Amino acid sequence: MPSRHAELADHPNIAPPSIPQGGHAIPAITRLEVTVLRLRACSIALALGFLLATVSTARAENYFVFYLGASSAKSSDLRIRRPASGTDATFHGVVWHGQSFIIPPYYGVKFGTFLKSNPRWGVELEFTHYKVYAQTGRNVLVTGTWNGAPVNEVAPMNTRVQKYDISHGVNLVGINAVYRWFGRPTNRFPQGRLQPFVAGGPALLVLHPENIVDGVDSMPGLQTSGIGWQVGAGARYALSTRTGLLGEVKYSSGHGRVKLPAGGRGDTPLRAWHALLGFEYRF
Repeated sequence: MPSRHAELADHPNIAPPSIPQGGHAIPAITRLEVTVLRLRACSIALALGFLLATVSTARAENYFVFYLGASSAKSSDLRIRRPASGTDATFHGVVWHGQSFIIPPYYGVKFGTFLKSNPRWGVELEFTHYKVYAQTGRNVLVTGTWNGAPVNEVAPMNTRVQKYDISHGVNLVGINAVYRWFGRPTNRFPQGRLQPFVAGGPALLVLHPENIVDGVDSMPGLQTSGIGWQVGAGARYALSTRTGLLGEVKYSSGHGRVKLPAGGRGDTPLRAWHALLGFEYRF
């Protein structure tokens, strides 16, 4: 009789499960789910690319920015639901750490254009990668039901949730409207060398979590988590007519919905402050 692993290996849409060293099964993500995620990402990229291409027909200035930075996520309530085990509990005031300088670090890119007809206004695509790690050793208030039993107590989070990280990234894929103020004009820099700006717009959240709940590992892979938003303010400083520096402080908000084993789900607001510094190339 063929093994269960062999049956799964022969199935065209299902990847066989892997067993980590701890001995806990990690739920396999189907190839169909991977394909759907890729199609969604491609569709969004094509739509945003078309929008930029449409706008850039009247462009006066394009730019590309690569930046590094740091993030600080606000504490939030984390709700864990696992219908199969009778669990629906909320961990109140969970504290998150960003670990922005641990590989992979906090980073991001921007690609944008300012309009020829109104060069103070622009539009940009932005990708930001940051991380959140729950401080599970802290005492938190837990309310609801856990494994079918009522719970209402203050206890270390790791007695129930040993690990709750989005360590491979809270990835924001956004499109921003940009408004800039021109600095003091010179012959070399007619729009000014220093240009303050504000920017903001909607952003798609793409998460890659790693969790251990009741001793069971869960690493479901990349998953979309709805639309959030971001807004920021900063300044651009020209080093030459082509290159410059960009500094910005921004705030992002969205909802982190994470899959757990046996049809479960984790749900928490993801609200964070970001500080970033990047190198800009204009073309």
